[in-house]
Amino acid sequence: MKNRKKLKEVFVYIIECADDGYFIDCSPYVRLSVFRHQIGEGGKATEQRLPVRLVYTECYRSSELAIERVRQLNQWDQAKLRLLVSGALRNKIQRIA
Repeated sequence: MKNRKKLKEVFVYIIECADDGYFIDCSPYVRLSVFRHQIGEGGKATEQRLPVRLVYTECYRSSELAIERVRQLNQWDQAKLRLLVSGALRNKIQRIA
């Protein structure tokens, strides 16, 4: 029997910064990652934009898929991200389907 590694969920997360901009990343430990951003240890992209708060998450079964999604979301403009965060984008997609 092969030794199977348990798949770890990876979360794509969006945090809103004090300047109303967004920071997007992924981690299997989203709460820890957001906490580190909140205390100014999350990296240069957020340390000067405090306070920050978690506004959106998506769950993926692989880091490859999560990273791909982060890359996609980082291409979106702020208006489209706001629709996603607010849930309005999901509502529009459901109405079309």
